[in-house]
Amino acid sequence: LTVAYFGLAAFSREDSLKLIDAFSESYGGRLDAEPLLNELEQHGFQDFASHPLLLALVCILKTSPAPILPRRAIGLIRRAIDTLTLRWDEAKGVYRDSKIPLDGEERVRCMMRIAFFMKRPEAHTEEVERYAAEYLKLVHLRSADTRSFLREMAQWYGLFVEVGNDSWQFVHRTIQDFLAARFWVEDGRFDPDSV
Repeated sequence: LTVAYFGLAAFSREDSLKLIDAFSESYGGRLDAEPLLNELEQHGFQDFASHPLLLALVCILKTSPAPILPRRAIGLIRRAIDTLTLRWDEAKGVYRDSKIPLDGEERVRCMMRIAFFMKRPEAHTEEVERYAAEYLKLVHLRSADTRSFLREMAQWYGLFVEVGNDSWQFVHRTIQDFLAARFWVEDGRFDPDSV
């Protein structure tokens, strides 16, 4: 671009409608954009409609064999992440070649650890690599290339991505919060009496 400054406009309702239509056309689904947005709004999921990745996750769910959306945000995020990391490739007949023999569930567990230990919404690459390396050590893959592992997850799922040259962040705070809370509970660190 030959401009000194540029800005990105907010993701509007019209953009949301266009994304749903484009998703439908690309993946052969039968989504009716206006009713889908209305459904999201009726259930208090406006945030999902206003963010491209979250809306794409909703579209993936709506074109799955079980198209009924959960009524709670936690259920919607959980099902979307499970579909994205476990079922999407299978349903679409996609095989992802990797030198790191971990399935989608194991990769989600790594993102859960990273989300929990990150002190801020954005973390320096060294910090993120340290958390990922700790996870790889726990699953007995010490020799795996941590940076390649992180880049694969970013490329495959788009939930946790590199921003700039030296930092990483989750694409939406809701995803980071969900994964961190899930780690907190499943790891046994959560004590309801102390909250």
